[in-house]
Amino acid sequence: MPSGDQMRAYRAALTYIGSQMQPADLLAILVYEGGSVRLKQDFTDDKAQLQLALAEYSRRERRFGQTREQVRTSAQA
Repeated sequence: MPSGDQMRAYRAALTYIGSQMQPADLLAILVYEGGSVRLKQDFTDDKAQLQLALAEYSRRERRFGQTREQVRTSAQA
């Protein structure tokens, strides 16, 4: 998924958790990486835990995304 789409999905998830998630809602954070689905945060109603899981994954993706972009740029040169 293009990085712009990833950021829109990330922002939408944060918005949902922060303003639309109800006390009875349970959410989980799953990611697709390395050819498999991985659980980053099991089902919970804890908004802080969900936000933390998203933030940790987003930081990691930005770090690797920059690396991939740097590799593409150097390969084109």
